[in-house]
Amino acid sequence: MTRILLILFALICGPAATLAATAPVNLAPNSQWEVWSGVAHQTQYNYQGTGTTSPLSASANTTGTIGRSTFSVTTTADLSVGDLVLASGSGIDGCFTVGPMRIVGLVANTSITVRTYLGCTPTVNHATTLTMVGVGNQAAAGTGAGPD
Repeated sequence: MTRILLILFALICGPAATLAATAPVNLAPNSQWEVWSGVAHQTQYNYQGTGTTSPLSASANTTGTIGRSTFSVTTTADLSVGDLVLASGSGIDGCFTVGPMRIVGLVANTSITVRTYLGCTPTVNHATTLTMVGVGNQAAAGTGAGPD
């Protein structure tokens, strides 16, 4: 009986209806929901688990791109698409310092592209230090602090 109902549902609603139920939907694509406010960010551990990753030097960043910015680097080390990085340095655009940015593109040992915060359009081009950070801070455990 169940099998007959499923076949009827697929015939009436079409195959797209059955596939749509399994497709993931990001309801807040620009929310940076994984970022924790109120707690300091912890430097990401390296893949070996022997210590934290070293900050990377970026020689410059692209300017004028809404929603994305690309940093020129000489090494991408342990970085991968999906990681979070904090930017710091003398004279960098203030919108880079709002909080961690998600890496959305990477060319090994050449550049990384990050998703900037909503409304951030970088206008200056300066050397930057990029630090890979985790989702939250382990010191916040048990405090009630969590993702925004």
